[in-house]
Order: sequence, then structure tokens, then C-alpha cells
Amino acid sequence: MFSKYYNDKAYFDAVQNGAVYKCEIDSIQTIAGDNEPYKVAFTSTLTIYGVSGQKLRFLIRTKGEIVRTTPQFPENVTGFFFNQFIQQIVRIEQEPEKK
Repeated sequence: MFSKYYNDKAYFDAVQNGAVYKCEIDSIQTIAGDNEPYKVAFTSTLTIYGVSGQKLRFLIRTKGEIVRTTPQFPENVTGFFFNQFIQQIVRIEQEPEKK
């Protein structure tokens, strides 16, 4: 799934600004369906490490429907395609560092 994000340049703004980012799936709420489209819902955390040392974190809630397509390298190596896709992105406030 994340290779699809990368190939679609879903986080292009982070990469364009010279930042390093890491995205981890925290939990999967739904993977359902006997036939296409399959319904999916998951929560992930995106951490962006800025070039000047700052670290930003975002909680991402994703819902959508996926279908299978013919895999194509490098655009879509998994063969999964979101035909409906909604994301809610909320910045996670950092607690001040204790000295």
C-alpha cells in the first residue's frame, strides 16, 4: 500500500521540501468484501523530519474501496487501486521537551 503512495507521489510535498518522512500503519479497522470493490479503513502516523531538525507528526485516518488491476512496474507493483479514497489528516501536537 505504501509503495502505491510513494509511486503516486502522495507525500510529494514532504519530499519536494527535502524532508525525510516515515509512515506507519497503526491499526487496520476494516478489510472487507467477498467481491470487488473491497472496503478498507486504517489509521496511520506520518512523521516528517525537516532539514533543520524539526519533527512533525500527523494522524491519518483513511477509508476507501480498492479493486485489483494488472500490476505495472514501477507505477503500481501491487495491482491494487483505490477507486474511492478519503483521508482525514490531523496534526499531532508535540509535547515540549523536558530539560
